[in-house]
Amino acid sequence: MSYRPFDLNMPSTIRKRERIDDFLLDPPLTNIGAHFSRQLGLSMIHEVPTVIYTSPQLANIQTGRKLLEGIPVGVGWNIEPGLAGYYPAGADCPKFDVKLKKDTVLKVPYINSVLGKETLEEFHRRIAHVVSKLDFPLGESTIIVAEACVIDAIVQTFIRNGEGLTQKQRASLETRIPCLSMMHFDVKDNGKWRMSAASLPGLLSECAQMMSIPDVNFIVRPIFDY
Repeated sequence: MSYRPFDLNMPSTIRKRERIDDFLLDPPLTNIGAHFSRQLGLSMIHEVPTVIYTSPQLANIQTGRKLLEGIPVGVGWNIEPGLAGYYPAGADCPKFDVKLKKDTVLKVPYINSVLGKETLEEFHRRIAHVVSKLDFPLGESTIIVAEACVIDAIVQTFIRNGEGLTQKQRASLETRIPCLSMMHFDVKDNGKWRMSAASLPGLLSECAQMMSIPDVNFIVRPIFDY
């Protein structure tokens, strides 16, 4: 039986999987997500990145590929297994089998062995370790494509240095950092990150607001709950 998408909330193509549950654990990028990712790449003519890092999750890999289709010049692309998202203890987890040609901070077998066994604190430490080891060329733009929980872990470590999310905040994470949101950070001379809106207006205009505008107040939120 051939696959045919019925609307833009479905992926344009799907690869063979062993079980239907595999699509729930590691879903592909939707048609509309692919369209907006490519449009975002086209809009980056004045903010062309030097390198793109993506997590090993299928939708993020496909997002990186679509960004590259839109960017008008050659850009380095690395899949970093260590950027995989957080899976609570005991949860069903995907098993990644992506083939990598370059050295990475963490290896695929290691990530497959820890997913679903990490505490939130261990997950945050993993992301902090991986991001601190990635190469960010000075004076150049670098893109990280990852899940909302990974972006928040980066913010926790490199911007806020605050406490972890409360249960209330964690429940709203995906609405506060939407699936196609784009955030711009500058790295200061002392290695600290800070949020910047320098490149965002032109880029975010390529996507629907509900999918692209992050809640900045949430990202730089105080340590206590609200």
